[in-house]
Amino acid sequence: MPSLRRTLTEELYKRKLSKKEIASKLLLSHSLVSKYISGERGYTIELRQFKDVNELVSRLADEVVSKDLSIYEINEKLIKIAIYVMSKKYLCNFHSRIDPDVDPIRCSICPNTFKSGIERI
Repeated sequence: MPSLRRTLTEELYKRKLSKKEIASKLLLSHSLVSKYISGERGYTIELRQFKDVNELVSRLADEVVSKDLSIYEINEKLIKIAIYVMSKKYLCNFHSRIDPDVDPIRCSICPNTFKSGIERI
């Protein structure tokens, strides 16, 4: 979730929200927002390489700005995006770096576990 929150924070910042506004909307400290924007936090997993994930986060940022979503709605949508990311096996290479026993080619735990939980995001 930190990588998704960082990506959402960056998207909101691109839409000209101030760090204070972002902190308020996402219930984050101003310091954490600054660290997300500067790349000091939430960078372990780089999600920008996945165009579909970028599109989902971009749409969420548009909704946060235009619909003034509650933190519960924002978190629900972030969790759905996280489930989508896992179902697509986007985290497998990262997982195999922290646990060398994981073979991303043979492992299908995430897609099998999370495919049934995916609804249209």
